[in-house]
Amino acid sequence: MLTGKYAIPQVLDVVERDRLFSFLDQNRQKRVFLIIGQAAQGKSTLIASYLSRTFNKSSKQDHAQTVWLHLGKSESDHTKLFYMLFNAFSKVAGNSEYFKNLKIPQTTLGVGGVGEDIARYSEVLISFLNTMDQKINIVMDDLDSIDENASSFSLIQNIIRDIPTHISLFLLSRQMPLLSIAKLKMDKRAIVLNNEDLKFTLDETEMFFTELKQQGKIDLSQIKKIQAATEGWAGGLTLVSESMRRSPDLTKLPDHIATDAFSFFSEEIYSSLSSHIKDFLMKTSLFEVLDPEVLKEFFKDVPDTVQILKELEKRNLFIHRLDSSGEWPVFRYNKLFRTFLKRVLLRNISKEQFKKLNIEAGRIFQEKEKYEQAVTYYIEGHLYTEIGRIIKILGTDFVIKGRYDDLEKWIASLPNEMIWQDPWLIFYLTVTRRIKGGVQNINDFKIALSLFEKVNDIRGQILCIAYLIEAKVFMRKRFHMILSLINKGEKLLNPIDRQLLFTWARALLWQQIGFGYIAGNGDILRGISACQNAIVLAGKINNTDLKLNASIVMILGHVQAGDFTNAQIFLSKIQDLTKEGIHPEYRALKNLVKIDFAMKQGEFELSESLLLKSETDIEKFGFLFLYPGFLEAKSMYFIYTKNYKDAHRTADYLSDFSTLEGND
Repeated sequence: MLTGKYAIPQVLDVVERDRLFSFLDQNRQKRVFLIIGQAAQGKSTLIASYLSRTFNKSSKQDHAQTVWLHLGKSESDHTKLFYMLFNAFSKVAGNSEYFKNLKIPQTTLGVGGVGEDIARYSEVLISFLNTMDQKINIVMDDLDSIDENASSFSLIQNIIRDIPTHISLFLLSRQMPLLSIAKLKMDKRAIVLNNEDLKFTLDETEMFFTELKQQGKIDLSQIKKIQAATEGWAGGLTLVSESMRRSPDLTKLPDHIATDAFSFFSEEIYSSLSSHIKDFLMKTSLFEVLDPEVLKEFFKDVPDTVQILKELEKRNLFIHRLDSSGEWPVFRYNKLFRTFLKRVLLRNISKEQFKKLNIEAGRIFQEKEKYEQAVTYYIEGHLYTEIGRIIKILGTDFVIKGRYDDLEKWIASLPNEMIWQDPWLIFYLTVTRRIKGGVQNINDFKIALSLFEKVNDIRGQILCIAYLIEAKVFMRKRFHMILSLINKGEKLLNPIDRQLLFTWARALLWQQIGFGYIAGNGDILRGISACQNAIVLAGKINNTDLKLNASIVMILGHVQAGDFTNAQIFLSKIQDLTKEGIHPEYRALKNLVKIDFAMKQGEFELSESLLLKSETDIEKFGFLFLYPGFLEAKSMYFIYTKNYKDAHRTADYLSDFSTLEGND
């Protein structure tokens, strides 16, 4: 069984809901299970108890691993969700040879739009899942935490569309997500459990109060009254149960207990606690995950933090145990209860005190080098200097991994005057827009470059020039404008005294110089030479992404020059660096080369099929730099097949496209 961060949450003393378990058992062959219910309706508890029971009872043949993801607002970014899924799958894969050799493409050659990124990430995940030879349950809990129009929904939709038959996806949400579930239901590939299904029946409510009934503190008529008042709402049953611990008198029980009554009952429970427990609870509302290792530093005067959390768990007070694999168990509040505690906190302390608490929490995470968590608290505490410092620590890594949304949000939290005085903040902000920023990107990169030149920051200059070349190529700037940047970049790269410094940045610049020469319609041979320099440097730091990308640009140069023989040779050389579904640039280029050979050998049906595949990849992933080569291959196909009218039309497309690129 999977342990740690992605394991099934532990649930104690739950009512085993046989009717729902039976329903899920009957539909085990389905691929998607959507569980929708109001807050504190027992969605997580139901699925956690079901999967735990199923795991314990399953045979080796029917054995399934479960990956449980606790989603938050930050997973609205599809890149963040991708890495969460990928890291979770790595736990399941263990020592899988496929996974050990799998490297996720970081710096890519596509236009970099959201749609192209999502398509790539979807293919990576599905490609990996297809290699798994065991059943896997993937649970996405708190799906409603994701922003309504989040890009992550597109990633999830793609996973749902192509999910292999041995994978089951459980989606837990307070509301219907923006996913196309209806068609899946029609195809009998999905089921939905809604609020009505999740409500406790009278029999289940009676089981819920078994202990109090055995103690003689409650009878069936009172249980019926509770059932009517709560309408089977799990959160309501818990609140009444906790209230009855102090007083079994139900005369004050209202006729109806809905979600909006949660605060009233929570206040009653909260007010009965000792002052130091109340202080502890309201301050822990700052934390999404209750990790005793962090809490013991945050609450230096509270020695029994773990015991307090265990007591809340024992009383079933809206807290779940996420992980018991470490020295201490890790917990998480039910969202409704955490919201209540946060309101209590804000009611009892000043804005300045709230900022100080967040700064203290951020400091703890920063000292543990958990920089991402630290930034969350520093933003609340308005500690801009530390946010800026962390951006400079993580910025390049975020750029390499394509985590532009997070980087953009962090920078957006800073005062404008702070951003535009710091070349690194300008650079990172501009990279987050990459190609979509258009002309504005070119202007902003120039501002950053000018500031880097003033302080003689060589690494900053190298990176700025690299991305400026890329931006100008994609903006179809004329080659003489790209060449001026190439010349400036080559001057930075030549001095011997810095050839052992900034290896990743220098390799990237050599690659972009090659890209500028080749895709910018300049000197193809010099472009191929620049790519060879990038490949050598990438090999020194074992960076397969740069090595592959530079190789692809170099092969593109051979294709542009009509040297398909060398293109084929180098495609063979980089075959070990690639995997189907993960490097579509390689696949599209390989198809272009195959098309040339197929046409020369008279295999026109194969040529037509490969043209279709290549066009699909170019459009899907935004490989505009491959489009001229594709149009040329398509024109030649029409000529070979004596379809001169279409050949003429395609040649016109190529002419128009080349004119737009400035290649008159």
